[in-house]
Order: sequence, then structure tokens, then C-alpha cells
Amino acid sequence: QLRELTRRDIALDDVDLNLFTGRVALKGFRLAQRDSRDTAVGFERLDVGISLTSLVLKHARVTDLRLTAPQISATRTGPGAYDFSDLLDLVPPADPNAPPTAWTVTIDRLALERGSIVARDRAVAPASEWRVDHLTLDGGALTTRPHGRSGTLALKASINGARLAVSAT
Repeated sequence: QLRELTRRDIALDDVDLNLFTGRVALKGFRLAQRDSRDTAVGFERLDVGISLTSLVLKHARVTDLRLTAPQISATRTGPGAYDFSDLLDLVPPADPNAPPTAWTVTIDRLALERGSIVARDRAVAPASEWRVDHLTLDGGALTTRPHGRSGTLALKASINGARLAVSAT
């Protein structure tokens, strides 16, 4: 159904689901570019662990969220237009009159490893390309709960060959 909705080729090699432990793993995901088989978004593996007992208290506690080898390729094709604009059009607008949710979310451990992003700008002359390689993200204790302990986040990457490292608490 996703292929019909997005009008793009989509592949997913394998899904591992264990309802008793609250763990799911998605392997080999690829979403193609519009009108092409080239990958727009893909990843080698996504692992998610959820504390099922926390759901009773309207608290989604993600014990582990790990994304391995994500790839993103995006192109600005014109002023305010991107090669993924068709996908953004599928997202319904938020209802400004909707009451705030009572749910809270906590991510105990967050990791992204071996990420890469290619961003192209075809709306300028000459066209430009930015590459983010060796992208890693490591974080923990991230929460929307009031009075939660301070979370941490560390990001490392190489942007067009220049190294970047950022960390925050």
C-alpha cells in the first residue's frame, strides 16, 4: 500500500517482531526517488525496543532506538521545490484546535551509525552538492516528561571533508 500511496518503489528485506519483549527490527529498507530506482531514503537496519508496561501510564518509553547505515539523497529542484515535495504533500496539516496530548515520550538510548546524506541544489547556478559522511549520533535520557533528568546528545560527521563534532546536555 505504501507504493501506491507514494508512487515510488519501496523495499523492505525483513522484519523481526517480538511482542513479548517489545522489540522490532526492520532490515534493508529502501524508498526510491520519484521516477527512478535510485535510493532517496534507505537504511541497513532499524532496531526499536519499547517498554510495554510504560504504555499503561500514557508514557512511550523507548528503551533502545538504533539506526544503522541510513542514506538520504535530496535535491532542491527550484525555489521552494524539492524532489521529495510530493511526499510532504501526503502529510496532513496539524489541527491547531486539537487539545495537547497527555502522552509523554522518553528515549533511554539513541544511536545512529554510519549515516550519509547527499544534498544537491539545482536551483542555483552553478549547481552545488553537499555531502555528510561518517554521521554518528549517540544520545540518552531524552524525554518530554517535566522534571526529567538531563539528556545527552553527541553528533559527529564529516561535511564535504570537514570534521564536525557537537555534544549537548
